Amino acid sequence: MATLTVRDIDESVMKRLRSDAKRERRSLNSQILSMLDRAGLPSTERPRFDIPEELIARAQRAAWAELAGKWVGEFPPIERTFGREVEL
Repeated sequence: MATLTVRDIDESVMKRLRSDAKRERRSLNSQILSMLDRAGLPSTERPRFDIPEELIARAQRAAWAELAGKWVGEFPPIERTFGREVEL
C-alpha cells in the first residue's frame, strides 16, 4: 500500500475531519481513506452522510426501545445448580 503525507492542513479542516471520524466511529485515518474512496466515485453513486447526529441518536434509541424485552433466545435458560459436593 502507498503512503501519503499531507502538510499544512488548516485547523478548521482538521476539526471537521475529527468530528466526522467520531460521528462515523472511525479512526481519523480510516475516515480520510473512506472520504478519498467516495471522492473517486461518480457523483451519482456517492452515498450521502449528512444526517444530523441527534437524528441518528434518536433513531438508535427508538430501535433499542422497540427491541427491549423482546429478545427470545434459541434455547431455554439454563437453571444454575450448586454443583457437586467436594470434600476439603
